[in-house]
Amino acid sequence: MMKESDNENSVVGSERSLRCGLSCLGPLTFYSQAVGDNVRLSQGCRLAERTGKTFRNGLVFISRPVKVQERIRLRVEKDLMNCQGALRVGFTNVPPSARSQPLPDMAIPNLTDIYGHWAAPVHESYCQAGSELEFWVSNGGSLYITSNNIRQHKLLTGVDLSKPLWAMIDIYGQTCSIFLLGSDKRELFRTRRSCPAPERPTSLDVDIPSRMTPAVSNLHGNSEQCISCLDMEVPAVVGSERSLRCGLSCLGPLTFHSQAVGDNVRLSQGCRLAERRGKTFRNGLVFSSRPVKVQERIRLRVEKDLMNCQGALRVGFTNVPPSARSQPLPDMAIPNLTDIYGHWAAPVHESYCQAGSELEFWVSNGGSLYITSNNIRQHKLLTGVDLSKPLWAMIDIYGQTCSIFLLGSEKRELFRTRRSCPAPERPTSLDVDIPSRMTPAVSNLHGNSEQCISCLDMEVPAGESSTMSCVVCMAKEARITLPCGHRCLCDRCAPKVCQQFGTCPLCRRDI
Repeated sequence: MMKESDNENSVVGSERSLRCGLSCLGPLTFYSQAVGDNVRLSQGCRLAERTGKTFRNGLVFISRPVKVQERIRLRVEKDLMNCQGALRVGFTNVPPSARSQPLPDMAIPNLTDIYGHWAAPVHESYCQAGSELEFWVSNGGSLYITSNNIRQHKLLTGVDLSKPLWAMIDIYGQTCSIFLLGSDKRELFRTRRSCPAPERPTSLDVDIPSRMTPAVSNLHGNSEQCISCLDMEVPAVVGSERSLRCGLSCLGPLTFHSQAVGDNVRLSQGCRLAERRGKTFRNGLVFSSRPVKVQERIRLRVEKDLMNCQGALRVGFTNVPPSARSQPLPDMAIPNLTDIYGHWAAPVHESYCQAGSELEFWVSNGGSLYITSNNIRQHKLLTGVDLSKPLWAMIDIYGQTCSIFLLGSEKRELFRTRRSCPAPERPTSLDVDIPSRMTPAVSNLHGNSEQCISCLDMEVPAGESSTMSCVVCMAKEARITLPCGHRCLCDRCAPKVCQQFGTCPLCRRDI
């Protein structure tokens, strides 16, 4: 095998990494034999979690030397509120394999007091759950960092580039766990990346197939095969704050967060249908399962509402991760959450929230919250949303609104529209297919509707089943056959009965 030479970083001994092509930087994980006493590695040595109640002993190192201008990409998986300090990142000339155990308690000052170690603290605002960080050393020996691709900040200077460099991270302060997304190096005509292309992980501790085990060890050996050539399957988890992107135009799956819901909310259909139960308007809060992007439009459909009720949905955004919230959640978004900085929400007009209405809401590049209903008109609800930190969508199922379905999201760019995945199917409240001509009638429940349906104890006249009239209006022909077998409703009345009662007018069977 030919030995590779590199002016930036020479590859050392058993920590040499094999590349699967000219644009490949080689596999990148955390080094499994040099971790702090309080660190647990999992998911192929790419997820590092600090255990215990102390901020100490959270050191991890990268498995191979990195190059000058190679950007190490991390995502903060979990953090603690009301804690001081956050990640410390940097580089070292000392190979992880040469370190004795136990490792020092902290990167700063235990390691930085020793020549050959350079590290700096990362500001807490960069390290909230869901934040994606990149840090690297420049050609001039300066350490830079960026968060969510928003801004670049110089942390320190003076890194010695004459020897190989390993990245080091201290999982400190409010930061509890990090996931190593990989690395990239931007060159004049191409961008080189580590391999395999990192999959977004699940929040489950799953068994990894044994066929992966040799590949992990090959990070430090002379294997003929790169990890990226293996068939790996990563289970997907609905409701976690991580999303598996299936392509460049994919924003990742989007559901309601399964662990942060109001006491009166029931989630179903893969955490995309949220229903408020009980007779109170309170305790109807739900949040998105992952951070959303600026200009990413959250798409909802109102499934069911109540007549003669005041108020409707409240929508907005928050910088506080759903996973960091304690139970029970506050009663209402307004004012319980909006009185706390980091939460922005506004009421949606009742005319926007009739059953069957499809809403889109998003935050603009200027920090304004917009909404549109049925793609008819765009309305500004509020301004002043803080875009410097990750944002989760939040919805309060309030007032006349009883249930909503999360259709997904989309982000309109110059030459393409990116969407969440999978493309959500439109559910119905029936177990049978309903003719599409019924759909417009749903909206009539909340306009100048005729009388409310109340008297449903009616018998079907014998011998007239072939031309029977609707048992509700007694005017139009009954064309809709329900799951129980009764054909007793016309096109106009069927949606009203489904929305208001959900049972057959004749036998009371659920529909």
